[in-house]
Amino acid sequence: MNSITLGNQGITQQNDITSETFYNHLEHTYLVTKNSALNNYLYFGYGDSKESAQIIHPSLNDLFEREIDETFYQNVRNKFNYYGLQSTLLTKSQKWENHLQLHIHNEGETAKSRLFTETEENFDGYTNNLNIDDFFVTISNSLKFKLTQDNYLRGGISLKRSWFNSDEYLLKNAKFTFRQKLKNKGVVRLGYSYKEELPGLQLLLPNYALNSYQDFISGSDDIKKLGNSVFSLNYSLYNDIKGFSINASALHTITHSGYAPGAFTNENFIFNEFIPTSNGKNTLANLIFTNYFRKLKLATKVETNQSFIQSPFSIDQTRELKLQNYSGDYSFSVSSYFDKWFNFSSGFAYRYSSSELRDKTNSFETSKAFADFDIKIFESIKFNLNNELYVLNKENYTFMNANIVYEPKQSRWSGTVQVNNLLNEREYLLQSINSFKSYQKRISLVPAYALLSIKYRF
Repeated sequence: MNSITLGNQGITQQNDITSETFYNHLEHTYLVTKNSALNNYLYFGYGDSKESAQIIHPSLNDLFEREIDETFYQNVRNKFNYYGLQSTLLTKSQKWENHLQLHIHNEGETAKSRLFTETEENFDGYTNNLNIDDFFVTISNSLKFKLTQDNYLRGGISLKRSWFNSDEYLLKNAKFTFRQKLKNKGVVRLGYSYKEELPGLQLLLPNYALNSYQDFISGSDDIKKLGNSVFSLNYSLYNDIKGFSINASALHTITHSGYAPGAFTNENFIFNEFIPTSNGKNTLANLIFTNYFRKLKLATKVETNQSFIQSPFSIDQTRELKLQNYSGDYSFSVSSYFDKWFNFSSGFAYRYSSSELRDKTNSFETSKAFADFDIKIFESIKFNLNNELYVLNKENYTFMNANIVYEPKQSRWSGTVQVNNLLNEREYLLQSINSFKSYQKRISLVPAYALLSIKYRF
């Protein structure tokens, strides 16, 4: 059972969740000639998940204009089954390698949800009974050609004929990669891919379902192909003699067709939906620099991740606005690899995120510092101490955990004493901010406690 305070309202929710999955596969490879082989892959699977929620929420009574306060219930059930066969003919020579593939697949999926009370069996617009049947046949071919000793070119295309809920679709995909090895200066990879696919189940829910304490979610009844192009650039350099490595990558995605998130709100709830659109782009970048100091037996790591996302956002199903999100991560760490009884790892990380819509910007910052120590007291006794400091929304949280491991080599017995939250922090802040809402949640923490575990190896 979960309870929160939202504004001045007390909200309680109790969930009962059950799920089961089963899958199996059979793979066989047959050598056709000394340069070619046929690989057959047969698979099938099944899954079923159920969730029942009991919700006490005063604002739900206001939303549905109940004359008396009632407890709300929501039942959700998702089922799927699938089977298929994938056959690949692999042919290889000294200069090139080719994969010719035939893929046949069939799957069925259902999504049901119902919001109700003891006096109302269902509410109009808040019940889903979605069924998806998808059968497709794909023919694809990929070729890798070695141009010289230091470079190669890889390309592939595929055509997919899909019968999706009795409607027929032709999906086209292509992918190309060029790799060039630079003498003593690393490896460069350039890539491009174009992909078309059909939307998943969540994008097609016809009516609303309660998604959290504050929002409902629905999809679109307009089945639209998802299409995007991806441009990629990768660079890597490993210098074992000087003891350093560089890894850098950039990824730019252009959305040609898909769905844009949309929302409208009242005093207490946000109603999220998906609207067909043909706009959107994002850029992701990553840089990692690692340096090894052999004489000091230390290693340092500097890393940054950058994300720029520009996507359409619909307001009240009429106006399409431009939503811009940015996040930047920066981190530094140093670790030791001494041969003796003591090692450590320490560092810090900083993250800045912002979201802009209609000239309004939300942003937040988080920082983290850590210091971990490993001490070998005796050959069979090891001590570990973890220290972490978080700065969230100008609030500080400090955590210290320790454990002692007793693991003698000549004995079947071993044991661990673990002590957590030594500084007795009482709560922890979680926050999420985007252009449409600001969310904060304080989690109550268990005071300082100790655990003893004993193991016996048979």
